[in-house]
Amino acid sequence: MVPITRVWRRPATLLGVGMATMMGVGQAAIDPAAEQVLRSAGAYLAGADSFRFQADVSVDEKHDSGLWLEYSLHYRIAVQRPDRLRATVTRPGETTEIWYDGETFTVLAPDRGVFVQLPVTGSLDGALDTAMAQSGHAVPLARLLYEESLLPLLNMAEDGFLVGTDLVAGTAAWHLAFRGEDRNWQLWVDDGAVPLLLKGIITYTGEEDEHRYRVEFSDWDLATPLAPGAFEFVAPAGAQSLEEAMIVDEEEAQGQ
Repeated sequence: MVPITRVWRRPATLLGVGMATMMGVGQAAIDPAAEQVLRSAGAYLAGADSFRFQADVSVDEKHDSGLWLEYSLHYRIAVQRPDRLRATVTRPGETTEIWYDGETFTVLAPDRGVFVQLPVTGSLDGALDTAMAQSGHAVPLARLLYEESLLPLLNMAEDGFLVGTDLVAGTAAWHLAFRGEDRNWQLWVDDGAVPLLLKGIITYTGEEDEHRYRVEFSDWDLATPLAPGAFEFVAPAGAQSLEEAMIVDEEEAQGQ
């Protein structure tokens, strides 16, 4: 099988790790107030039949020069339980499109005119795990897309507490902080009647993996029905599957 990474080139992810990665650390000294807020946010999203949102992501990485450099991305994500996904990842000069329709997981690189498909059936959770296994990279913000949503984060934390209240783009939010084995993370959750995630930061603390992800969420919509065809991939005119593109490249090389 052609590696999906040929099309999907390391999209920066925040909260984008598979279920297996999240389990097994064990819940420890977590402030009950922080746990309650996180469980409320996770349960609310997990209970939604469908949802969509946008997210602005920045990635801070330490350059070989010693300077910290920031890179920006934009995500548009829509989910319909139990087995539908549509996502767009935009970075400077490049876009990645993702579909899952319950039978096939598709990643399209429209700027290069190629796409790759994985035959996957079953729930979205299983498709996310398969995509992770095939590519080595998680779907952007995958942690929010699993049926258990944010809840497994509690198993990853060594400790955590409720910092207090804060503002995110003018909206009052609960500010949570957690510490894990090789990363620390903060979450901001709307403190109103609808406990949606407003902002998140993960700081990786490993000596060889110093970087930080920051994401701010917007345009949450859990009410508007999604169009039936929103999750069905239709290849753009001129686009080739990666296998076809590789055959053409080989034929051109042989003709030279």
